[in-house]
Order: sequence, then C-alpha cells, then structure tokens
Amino acid sequence: MTRYSINAVYRRDNPSITKGRFREFYQCDFDIAGKFEPIEPDSRCLKVLCEVLNELDLKSFIIKVNHRLLLNGMFAVAGVPEEKFKTICSSIDKLGKLTWEEIKQEMCKDKGLAESVADQIGEMIKYHGSIEMLNELLSSDLGKNVNAKKGLEELKILYNLCKNSGIEGKIEFDLSLARGLDYYTGVIYEAVLQDDGLEVGSIAAGGRYDGLVGLLSADKHDVPCVGVSVGIERILAIIEKRFSVEPSMEVECFVISIGKGMVEERLKIIRELDDAQISVDHLDKANPKLLPQIQAAEEKNIPYIVMLGENELKDGIVKIRDVKTRAETPIERAKLVEELKKMLIEKKSDLTGDSSKGESNKITSTNDAIDKIMGGDAIDDEKSNQLLGLYTPKGMQDYDPERMLDREEIFNTIENTFKRSGAQPLDTPICELKETLQGKYGPEEEKLIFHLADQGGEILSLRYDLTVPFARFLTMFKMHSMKRYHIGKVYRIDNPDCTKGTFREFYQCDFDIAGQSDSMIADSRCIRVLYKCLKDAGLQSFIIKVNMVPILEGVFTLAGAPEKSFKTLFIAMDKLKKTSWDEIKQNLLKETGLTEVIVDKIRDLIQHRGSEDKLDELLAGELGKIKSSQEALESLKTLFKYCQALGIDKDSIEFDLSLSRGLDYYTGLIFEASLKDPVDHGFGSVAGGGRYDGLVTLLAGKKHKVPAVGFSIGSDRLLTIKDFQKSIQVKE
Repeated sequence: MTRYSINAVYRRDNPSITKGRFREFYQCDFDIAGKFEPIEPDSRCLKVLCEVLNELDLKSFIIKVNHRLLLNGMFAVAGVPEEKFKTICSSIDKLGKLTWEEIKQEMCKDKGLAESVADQIGEMIKYHGSIEMLNELLSSDLGKNVNAKKGLEELKILYNLCKNSGIEGKIEFDLSLARGLDYYTGVIYEAVLQDDGLEVGSIAAGGRYDGLVGLLSADKHDVPCVGVSVGIERILAIIEKRFSVEPSMEVECFVISIGKGMVEERLKIIRELDDAQISVDHLDKANPKLLPQIQAAEEKNIPYIVMLGENELKDGIVKIRDVKTRAETPIERAKLVEELKKMLIEKKSDLTGDSSKGESNKITSTNDAIDKIMGGDAIDDEKSNQLLGLYTPKGMQDYDPERMLDREEIFNTIENTFKRSGAQPLDTPICELKETLQGKYGPEEEKLIFHLADQGGEILSLRYDLTVPFARFLTMFKMHSMKRYHIGKVYRIDNPDCTKGTFREFYQCDFDIAGQSDSMIADSRCIRVLYKCLKDAGLQSFIIKVNMVPILEGVFTLAGAPEKSFKTLFIAMDKLKKTSWDEIKQNLLKETGLTEVIVDKIRDLIQHRGSEDKLDELLAGELGKIKSSQEALESLKTLFKYCQALGIDKDSIEFDLSLSRGLDYYTGLIFEASLKDPVDHGFGSVAGGGRYDGLVTLLAGKKHKVPAVGFSIGSDRLLTIKDFQKSIQVKE
C-alpha cells in the first residue's frame, strides 16, 4: 500500500511558536508498505520529499541520510553495551538542540557510559559528506562490523538510485543523524534548511520501520515500511519569514444595492451568481449606505462589484464596477453571469500571468505543493489482512483509501460552497481549557465532554463543537465581525451507532456569520448555504425545519410553565427526535414538578408545523399576543420571504413548532436539516444551527457583544446516509 495522511498530531513538548514548534501540529505523511526491490521505496520517498520542498520554493534545503544499522555498528565499535544502543541513540538525536558537551554529560552521567566510549562516538559522528565518505568508512575499522557494513552498502545503493532520479545534489551523508524513535530499522533521513538564520530545525524526516507492524500484530504479521513526514507549521513559519504570500482570489464579486427596499433583489442576484459557481458576498443589512458597501469590497480585495439601484432595475441592467480601476460597465441584467465570468477569466489571467514567460518567485498557495505528497499510486491492490487483537477506541473509526476519497469529495463540495459564500477558513486546537467549555452547553450536553488529565497545570477538554472555540477566538482577538468556515474533528462521550452515523469522534463542517446584521438577512444566507451544501453533496429529499427560541418560550408561558423550567423543557423537546412523547412526559413530571395539565398543553401547542400560512395563523391566536413571540413570528415571515428570494424550494423548508435545540447558547432562530419522512431510516438530523447572540458576551463580559448565526453539518452522518442511499439504489 502507498498512502498519504495529513492530520494533526500531539506531543507534550516545550513549544516555541517562532520556530514552528507546537504541542498540536499537522504532519503530512507519505508511506510505502510492502516488499519491493532493496532501497527502491526509500529513494522514492526522498524523491517525493524533494518535489514537495521544491514546489514550496524551499530550494536551500539538504536531506541528511544515515542508517540505523550503521549507528548500531558505530556504537558496537566504540564499546557501547548493546542494551544501551537505543538510549544512546536517543541522546545523539538531540544534537542541534543541545551542544556536544551537554549530550556527552547526559550519556556519561545519566546513562552510565564510560567517558572514553563517549569520546570515540564524538569523533565518529563528525563524518559527513558525499558517497566518497561511505567508501572511506567501508575500508575503515567501522566497515568491518557486520551491521555497519550492511548499512553503508545500502546507503551506497540509495545514493545511486537518487542519482538516477536527479536528486543526488540534495542528499548528504551524516553519521551524526539519529532518529530517536525506537521503531526505525534501516535508512533514516531528515531535511533541513541550509539557511540557519531561520532556526526552525528539521522540516521533514522519516525512515524505514520494518518491524512496527509485526510489533502490533498478534500473529507476527510483518510488513516492511518506509515513509516521510513533513511538518506543515515549520514550513509555514519559514514561508511567513522568507516570502511575500499573496492571498488567492477567494471572493470574486460583491453585490451592493442603492436605495431602500432592494434587499430581495440583492438576494436574487446572490442566488444567481452562486448557482453559476461564482463566489459572492454582501453586507448583511437591509438598507446599507453606498459608501460602506464599496469600502467593504475594497477592504476584502474583491475584484468586482455588482451594483443595482432603482434606475438600474427599471432599465433592466446592472453595473459591474472594477474595484481596482473604479471603472463601471452597464450590463443587461439577463447577461450578468455571462459577462461577469468573462471579466473574472481576464482578471485571473492578469493576476497569474502567462505561464510561458517563466515561473513567478512568489508563492500564492501552498495547496498545490502539499498535493505533491499525495503522488503515490497504490502499488499493492491486495487488501491487508485485519490485524488480530487490535481495535480502534469505541465510537471512532479508520478511513481506508476508498472511504477517504468519498469523505474528501464531501469536504471539497462543502468547502467550495462555503468559499463561494465569502467565508474565510479557520482552525482551532482540538483541546480547549476546561473552563472555556464549561457552562456553555447546558448540563445534559456537558456530560458528553471528554475531559483530559492534568497536562502540566492545565486542565484540558476535547472540543465538543466548533462554535464555542469560534466564540473564544472572536473574544481573544477582540473581533466584532467575521464570516468563517471550519472543518474539523469534535468529540462526544455518546452512545455510538456506526450504522446511523453516530460516533464519538467525528467531523463537523461549520459556517458562521458573526457581526451586526439586519433581521434575518444573515440567517437566511446561512440557510441558503446549508441548502446548497446538501444539494451539491447529492443528498436526496431533505427538509430544513425552522423555529425560534422566543416562540418556544411563548408556548411554555401559555401552557403555564414557570421560567425556571424553560431550559429543562428545551432539552426535553430536543429529545423528541429519539424519544416518544409519553417517555418525555413522564420524565418532565418526575424531574420538573410541572403538572400534567401544563405538559399536555405544551404537547398540544407544539403540533403546529407548515409553511408561512401557519405563521399567520399563530399570529392571530394567543401566541401572537405575547410580544416576544409575535416579533419572532414576524421575523420568521421575513425569513421565508428572503429564502424564497434566495431560490430555496418551498418544499425544502418548513416551520416546526416542536423543533428545539438543546444547547444553552441559542437565542433566536434555530434550524435542523434531516431526511424527509418516511425515508429517514433513523439517521436523525444531518445539520443544525441557529443564532447565538450572547455566547461571546458569556466569554468576554458585557463590554464585548458579537451577535452570530451559523450551522454545522455532520459529514460522517452525511457520508453514512450517502452509503445507505447507494445500497438502496443497487438493490433496486
């Protein structure tokens, strides 16, 4: 198998942000597993590594190589007892971080090595250079050691294979190189920059680990392996210091309206451009002034503005403004997409230039270079036998190559939709301080948080969702507005059911709009983005149900429930998707002290569901007499109107008064997407979200208020549903 993996790893290290050293960081791994010609896979790994670093324009790098057998031979010749080989190797691996004198003291004082033996090692590790150095060592006393001789001969084969690949100029033998991990058995290597002024240490490393699979397998199932790992954070630290990184043109168009009463026309243009795969953004205001709209486009470096006012609407045109030149071009309204696409092609051509004129020295994106690490084709089509006695933790899963491709397809579809909607990517650590998460979700949900042991004075918890970390980010950096997306893992101590897409470790794909906005504009945009994500992902027959927290509070008030019971009622109603009403009723009577009359009245009131007409019916009834509920019902009418302007099918959105979200932080609109009955098959919701205007204030205090609305898609559940739908189609 030839595989790649790009993911976060964790080490309890001493961090140094300026040197790209963290406790949570990303590794990009490329590995070849299986039996092949000697050293051929090792040279291939070095070739892939060279391609990655060259694509990233890190041309001053050198790859140091050594061999574990050669190190063992060196230790034997120097007189190191065999049982101390691994621990002495670990000490040698610290060269570069510690001086030789510090390492010698560690080996002699802490590990009991004789000073004369340490001195011999100190002399031998000075050997480094080209292939001629290998020949010199073969003819020395070191070459008489069986292990050392084999290691030197394999390094010669490696050098010749690298020469055939044209990368021999990047390879240097270095006898001081020692990878501290116990599992290495053969060739080892490490890529470093020759420009020492950047002080980031190695940027990639790897080697051969032929015994690791057998060490894990109960039936001694051996699989020779070799691989390389690239440290992304360290490379980013280098790029930030050495290069001018130009942002790519993510949002291509900004829609602005002139005058009052134009919000629905603006939303129609947004829908049209989005359907044409043109990334678009706007101000989330009903009647924004002209200058702030233009300034927003200029600040975000968006190339074009589409302008629409009453005169343009009357004449059947729009104006396209080039943000850089400020030139305005009238375009027939019907030809907007066609003409804007032509302009964008010309603009992108101007930005990238003619490729025949030579490559630019500036880096515009690291993605293409990172893709190089994915270059290995599968060599062995035969699936490995399952290892005996090994399991993933409960509610967690591996992704084989086929399933990874399916997941990446979903991620790419969702991410492209997020980007087209003007969102910026964000990532946060999977661990948060325990106090950051506590008191944000409600007592029932907080029981599901994974809490970690004391980590050097910090009490940490795995993140339960991506929303609270986003609020913490806004608070820390004193931000008042941001449109962001985040695709990352979250963790919950839930009862897993893999057939229903319920896991303890799973991915969420979040889209949020933070900042002041006029009623339901940002909210309707979120529902539009969710609608497009599910449509583009190929989900069949889904419904987005909407409700408002103040409407539910009005229901509880009408039923006669005291305000102190509201949170419990929200949590209870959120269980309606999994639990019968009779069971919920019994729990409410037992836990809250509510009377049976009150609980039954709540049940009767929450039966209302349907379209915009149902809202009018409720407004004319008792619920419409409660001010907060009346305002919420009016807001939902506005939401339906905006959703229609944004092209959301009427059959894909409905009001449901029984809908509740159990998380404490929701304050206004709430919504969930699920498969339409009767084809739900027990999967539950695939996405959910709402408005959480008080979460930042909860973290930062009353001085920092940032209203926000957003949603989260459960990609693992979406993938499970798609697998199920495929199986149904096959049977049919």
